[in-house]
Amino acid sequence: MNPFWLIAVNAILLLFIQFGTAWILSCIPSKNFRRSSFLYKKRKWEREGRFYERLSIRRWKDRLPEAGGWFEKGYSKKSLQGTNEENIDRFIIETRRGELAHWLQILPSFLFFLWNSPLGGWIIVSYALAFNLPFIAIQRYNRIRLIRVSETKKRVQKKILLKKPNRFT
Repeated sequence: MNPFWLIAVNAILLLFIQFGTAWILSCIPSKNFRRSSFLYKKRKWEREGRFYERLSIRRWKDRLPEAGGWFEKGYSKKSLQGTNEENIDRFIIETRRGELAHWLQILPSFLFFLWNSPLGGWIIVSYALAFNLPFIAIQRYNRIRLIRVSETKKRVQKKILLKKPNRFT
């Protein structure tokens, strides 16, 4: 295949995979992302988010584009909409959706070996990893932090509810 057309086909397919996957996942109801499956569980090596902080994630995470709100049913994760339990839970759900989208956007990159040279295939796989892994890291880092905030808020609320009134109240 002519190198120009090969590059054009690769670029168009990569865009289709990126946007198509994101759009399809934006159409899946949020209830399907409520449970924390194996993929979304916190890992020991993440050390409560400190692993990502060693990568200086706080410095660069807000510089990357956030495409969650680009679709009609999408949800922007650029900033937390509020600190109440409902907003935190929704944001956690959307980090799961976003993480899955980026994992699914990596997988088809291996198909590019079918029509590219081995070098071309590895370039596409490298691109898919370099483009998607930072976004996966952001989703995981934010989710770890928000789950910790949510659990702390629930513990405080429980203490307040269980606190016995003393004779001065």
